[in-house]
Amino acid sequence: MSLIDTIISCVFGAVFLAAVYHTALYIYIKDRLVAWYCWYLWSCFFHIGALFFYNDSLDSFTSVPVILADLFFHISVIVYAGYVISAFGLTKKADKNLWRFYKLFVMINSLQGGVSFYVRLDVGQPNMLYWISMVVSNSFALLFVIYGFFFLLKLAKSRFLTLILLGVVINVLVTLISILVLVLFRSQSPFLGTAIYFVGVFIDVAIFSIAMGYKFKESMDEKLYATSRAAEYQLAAYKAEVQKEYEVLMGREKERKELSLDLHDHLANDIAAIKVRIEKEIMMASENSEGLQQINKMITDVYTNIRNKSHDWFGSGKNKISILFSEEIKSLLHNGLPDRCESIVMVDDSSIDEITNNAKSELLIIIREAVLNIKKHAKASKVQVLVYKEVAGLVLQIIDDGIGFELLQKSDGIGLQSIKHRMEGLSGDVNITSGQHGTTLLITLPIK
Repeated sequence: MSLIDTIISCVFGAVFLAAVYHTALYIYIKDRLVAWYCWYLWSCFFHIGALFFYNDSLDSFTSVPVILADLFFHISVIVYAGYVISAFGLTKKADKNLWRFYKLFVMINSLQGGVSFYVRLDVGQPNMLYWISMVVSNSFALLFVIYGFFFLLKLAKSRFLTLILLGVVINVLVTLISILVLVLFRSQSPFLGTAIYFVGVFIDVAIFSIAMGYKFKESMDEKLYATSRAAEYQLAAYKAEVQKEYEVLMGREKERKELSLDLHDHLANDIAAIKVRIEKEIMMASENSEGLQQINKMITDVYTNIRNKSHDWFGSGKNKISILFSEEIKSLLHNGLPDRCESIVMVDDSSIDEITNNAKSELLIIIREAVLNIKKHAKASKVQVLVYKEVAGLVLQIIDDGIGFELLQKSDGIGLQSIKHRMEGLSGDVNITSGQHGTTLLITLPIK
């Protein structure tokens, strides 16, 4: 076996494996670009495969294997150009000139294929018509490639598109070299140019595979970014909802305080004045004082009730805020954790009263983020949320008995970064410990 036969055989096997792999990939991901490349690979496969039926006893110009190989070569060239246009996402409306070039290229390449087919079958050897069609077709193809290269160079702003363009340049250069060798050395070695062309195909397949790897990575990065943005919007909406609830509650508390002060300062004082006046009348009256004493007792009871109620209303708002915060935490755990997971919530009411509504909202969002991470990764059966006060400030502790994680590997996760970012805005500290027996998230928030 000659060196040329060895090269063709190796490339044939590689192209076949690449065609099968990318066909399976297309079936799995339904990507239009992969579909284009599959057609290109299969046309190259049949191009090479046709040459395996050629032997030295057959004419290198008019034999059926060579004619079929030439046919599949023209198909592969047309499909390859379509693949490149698809890779850069070009459309007929937005990129009219390039699409006109492509249509002319398809038409001229098809005509040259037809002329080649006619000359091979009817004439039996290359004639003037054959060479003219070759020159016209290849000249226009070269113009199309040059125009397309500078057009696409402006669009190659990612590694994926840069690699695609690199593969195209190498493939085109190798193809031009193979055509030149085919013309100059046809009599000495009919398939030397073909072997060189197939080497270019092999290089392009390798570059395309690498480019698809970058495309999948860029796609995953875009999905991850979109997910993080969606999570941020969701958290912002949740924060606004919590903030609104606190504002409503604070508004009610303000009204309650104003009403309690009004009762205490006005109505209670008026009743107290009436009570004093009645007591004076009782002291001065010598008869029928029993009725006045009963009236005095009733007024005393009303006065006492009003004072007690005003004091209760004045101090009940903070307790309701603490209860709301505790209930929100319980709701987050109930809705965010699986049913099999036990949840424990312990909140020191006095500690909640000393932080701002914004800080409360941020803490609830952090608890929500932590619960989401526990649900997705920890496989925990028990989760505890503790809120209490220490010398350093308010402490939020979230403890789970899950499988833990490697801090060095997970330190750049979106969830942990979001928690740290929120605590930076509140001048708080975040400390995470994790092992085989669970994870503890400890947050300390200064109380001003």
